Amino acid sequence: ALLENVLDEDLRLEFRSLGSNGPNNTGHGLLIEEGPGTWLRFEFVTINQRTHLFVAGFRSGQPVVQDTLALPTAIHNSNLDLWMRVIRVDDTWTQEWSLDGETFTVGHSFDFSILVRRMGPAVAHSGEHASPFRARWTLGTLA
Repeated sequence: ALLENVLDEDLRLEFRSLGSNGPNNTGHGLLIEEGPGTWLRFEFVTINQRTHLFVAGFRSGQPVVQDTLALPTAIHNSNLDLWMRVIRVDDTWTQEWSLDGETFTVGHSFDFSILVRRMGPAVAHSGEHASPFRARWTLGTLA
């Protein structure tokens, strides 16, 4: 992860994934961190040759929020670009996704109290040997 120090405030972030069909067990997205053991992950992950929307929240290193939503198979098969929007209002987090960057669909919404200190892009891999993979994205805040 490439994390930068940030202010703890409400936020609206948008992330564009340039291609959706990474190798199995890989993910790329955003990491939002309070400190060691307490963080949130918002990612596009590839599981069984299919792209999923993924969210996880950890407190003291233990998962307290975790959910995965399979996106339509054609997204992965066609290696389509994807957009993700992460919105925080007080302790409520909403993760949305889009195929065009204009029309978003809510994927996950949940409450998670966190003092946001650092955030940035992240790449993840689970399982055995990591396949070659290059994640490419753009990140920006929304007004």
